[in-house]
Order: sequence, then C-alpha cells, then structure tokens
Amino acid sequence: MKDLSPSDSSIFNSFFLAHVKESNRADIQKLAVHLLEAGELAASFTAKIGLHDVGCVLGLLHDFGKYCTEFQTYIKSATGVIDQDDEEWVDHTLLKGRIDHSTAGAQYVYQKLSSFGGAGQGELCGQILALCIASHHSGLIDCLDEEGKNNFDRRINKDDARTHFSECLENADEVIKNSADTLLNVGLVQEMFQAIFKFVDKPKSGRLFSHEESFTLGVFTRFLFSCLIDADRINSAEFEEPERKILREKQQAYFDWDIAIERLEQKLASFEIENPIDVIRKKYQMNV
Repeated sequence: MKDLSPSDSSIFNSFFLAHVKESNRADIQKLAVHLLEAGELAASFTAKIGLHDVGCVLGLLHDFGKYCTEFQTYIKSATGVIDQDDEEWVDHTLLKGRIDHSTAGAQYVYQKLSSFGGAGQGELCGQILALCIASHHSGLIDCLDEEGKNNFDRRINKDDARTHFSECLENADEVIKNSADTLLNVGLVQEMFQAIFKFVDKPKSGRLFSHEESFTLGVFTRFLFSCLIDADRINSAEFEEPERKILREKQQAYFDWDIAIERLEQKLASFEIENPIDVIRKKYQMNV
C-alpha cells in the first residue's frame, strides 16, 4: 500500500465514524483513518514473514462493514454524536453486538481473490484472509460445525441484507476501495504462496496438503489473525491515549526482552496448581 496521510487529505469529508474518545466526546476517529492506520500497523507485523501487502489488506477491510447506515446510526447514538432527541437516534443498548460489521470485508476479500489460479490458489488465499476478517471480534470461527456443515461458506454467502456489503461498497471512502483493489490481485496470491511454501512443501500434481501441512497452514492463518487483532487494538488504544504511540515507538527502538521474559515467568509461577496440565507446565518451567 502506498503511504497515505489521513490528516492532509480532502477525501475524509464524509462522516463515517470508527471511534469517539471516551475522555473527550468531541474527539472522533473517522473510519477511513482507522482502516488506513490499522493497515499500516498490520503490514509492519506481517512484513516479518514477507507479507507486507497482506497486512495492508487485513487492516483496510477488517471494519469495512462499518460503512453501512445501520452501524453508523448505532455507533453515533451510542457515543452521543446523534442526540437522544434526534429522530435518527436508536437505542444502542438493544443493538450492541447485533449488527454484523465483519462479514462485508471478508466477502470483499474472498470475491476478489477466489478467481485467481487454476488450482484454487486464490480461493485458498481468499479463505485465509476472509477467515481472519470475519473472526476479528469473535476469535477464529469454526469452519465446520459439530455436524460437519460448512460454517465458512454459510458466513461468506450471508445475505446482503444482513452484511450490507453492497451499501458499504457504495459508501466507502475512495482511498479505501482504491487501495484495497490495487492490492487484491494475482500478485498478492503469489506473495502469499511464496510465504506458505517456506513452511510447507509444494503439493505435487493430484496431492493435497497432508494433515501436518494443514495444521501448519492453520498456524500460518493464526499468525495473520493475530497481526490483525494487534493492529486493530493498538490503533484503537492509541487513539484513546496518544501517549501509548510514543511509548510504543520508543520500545521499537530499544526493548529489553530479558525484563519482559522475567516478568512473564514470575506471573506464570504465581498461578496455583489446579489441574494435571498445571503440573506439567510447572515441571517444564523448572527445566527451562
């Protein structure tokens, strides 16, 4: 993704809201700003395994569903941007957690990537990224339920009336759509497979991934998912408390991992032994 500065661009005049600062209700973060900044953060994390553009896509589209009127009315009512006496106001307490704002971005990614590759390469990449986006408020969803039904297909084919995908596509800031469309091409699929083949062998003709390789792909997906979660939460926290960003940037310049490890070990050592697994963990700690 090209370097973009939300603060000096005229394209952010449309009032689509991501967050309102708890400590100052007059201070808002527009949705396009949050998506761009989350994309930059996620890209810095995924770049560690050669997937810079993948991180950009995840950040750009994770909250794409917030471009719908239903969600905007909800969040503006909840944060006081829409006054309770206004006819547009809704009772946000009844709607909390009930408006799907994560599926639209997953559908966007999957639709764009799934057509690339003659052997399903783009579909696999689309599934991985769509899964991360669709799950970013719930934890990774089960792709198969207990009865073996395909939860992923059901989610990705969710009705437009419930995901608001078409409305979001119409409402979204041009910089978000243009940046996403620039990245969602066959080059991104190639980039992902270059990274994937660092961890698993290239399948030969007619061969599927083994159980072990499939597990590795699951870990690969979880890594990308964690990059998105960290980017989303870090950007939200730094909007609320800007001093966090200053501290983070200082830590990037120098961070003493020995101190962090020691604090973690002390915390783990303080846990009481309640289950058999705790005994095993304690034994492992002592042998490290």
